[in-house]
Amino acid sequence: MRGYTSPPHRCVETAEKSIAAHVAAGGEAGRSRPVEALGVFYGLDQRKMWKGLSVSSGLADYIGQWFRGEVPDDAMMPPELAVQMILRVLKTKLDEAPAPGRSLDLCVTHDMTVFTVRHGVGLEPVDGPTVEFLDGLILYKKDGRTLMRSHHGAEVEIP
Repeated sequence: MRGYTSPPHRCVETAEKSIAAHVAAGGEAGRSRPVEALGVFYGLDQRKMWKGLSVSSGLADYIGQWFRGEVPDDAMMPPELAVQMILRVLKTKLDEAPAPGRSLDLCVTHDMTVFTVRHGVGLEPVDGPTVEFLDGLILYKKDGRTLMRSHHGAEVEIP
């Protein structure tokens, strides 16, 4: 198991505890390390982003506004670009796995990023299930295709 996290300490701590539990159960693992692509890098003006979020009806509503182009251009980068950049990093990690099919990369990020990717790839609507603590997505290869799946059951191919 390899761990990658968003830079904030709470994400690093979640990865470290998950990896420690894996090792305690007899698994092998390295350390986790922060990766900016798992952070909220797509918030170009954090203050403006948080202000918009505070007057929305919640995170899903704000992300829906963002995808519809209703968020100021200087507050957030285009959502399609954010999704593309996140997937680029995740797919590279998947392709570089030391033992394909026999290893796991744990990537700890934020509910905002999970909502963004999930909606951006067409996996689930932005107003679909809320993202709870330790909810996640899985990116994997099968029959030469790269797929993403939600624990809610939906699956899409990632080009």
